Amino acid sequence: MNIYLYGIPPLQQRESLYSWLQRLAQSQGMSYTQITQLLELSRIKDMDAPKLPIHKNTFSKISNFNEVWFQGLFAINKSIRQFKSVKKQLRINHDKKPITSVCCECLKTDVLPYFRIEWRFNFWKVCPLHAIELNTTCPHCNSEIILSNSLLTGLNSVPDLRYCQSCLLEFSNTKSKEEIFPALQDQIQTQNNMMASIVTGYCQIVPLNKRFNLNIMFRIYELGILHSAATADFEAPVSSDQREALINFIASMNKKILAQERLHNRARNWRSRNRKICIPEYERVNFYTKPRLMYNVKQEF
Repeated sequence: MNIYLYGIPPLQQRESLYSWLQRLAQSQGMSYTQITQLLELSRIKDMDAPKLPIHKNTFSKISNFNEVWFQGLFAINKSIRQFKSVKKQLRINHDKKPITSVCCECLKTDVLPYFRIEWRFNFWKVCPLHAIELNTTCPHCNSEIILSNSLLTGLNSVPDLRYCQSCLLEFSNTKSKEEIFPALQDQIQTQNNMMASIVTGYCQIVPLNKRFNLNIMFRIYELGILHSAATADFEAPVSSDQREALINFIASMNKKILAQERLHNRARNWRSRNRKICIPEYERVNFYTKPRLMYNVKQEF
């Protein structure tokens, strides 16, 4: 039986699924938990990183559903499921609850404030529109922004996502635009390229002009040698020795990653096979103690 909802807010550009579900719950006068139970999504620990793909039929239960809304989110979820290095970049707290960073200027200028999907990733540190660093916590109370809580419904509810749920104050910017813009220009371009690679599912490293695994790109980013492709890179082309060294580095990294994936898959298959063999507790004790008794008896004789 289909359930139809009215007054559904449209998904904004690059909006996180958590943000849309929060606004959907507010429009229907429901809590976040109730709306996830209605869409059969309550068992998912992290909505942006589900273990299994979220089917389009899940959202077809509500009226005015448009598949184009969720194409970008489905592509990002696919990359998160396939590549562990991408999933490790998602922001979570010590209790493994999903959290996000915010750009205060973006929330101020939004007609309907919403959280971007890019704010979930650790490598997304600067807002490319306002050229300011993101706030990982509330500037007033220094509390984390936990996405799985009902932010817009409850005793301490706030009007929209522009306000902090803990102190009920509006998020405010703490750093000026002129102070940090020159130093973070390369960071802005790099994180834009990384986000585009997550959407497409592969990366292309200049000047090799070849598609590579996302694990390769994030490994290079962790080593601090991944930079944006600027005009200066084409004015001074890489020498043949540097090109060969980069190709060898990527090839060796690819072999290590593939070897680790094979070991993980082998261990996962081994655990799945041995879980089926259930030995009762009393038989398990006899199984381990019987050889010792036989050995002690032989020693006495």
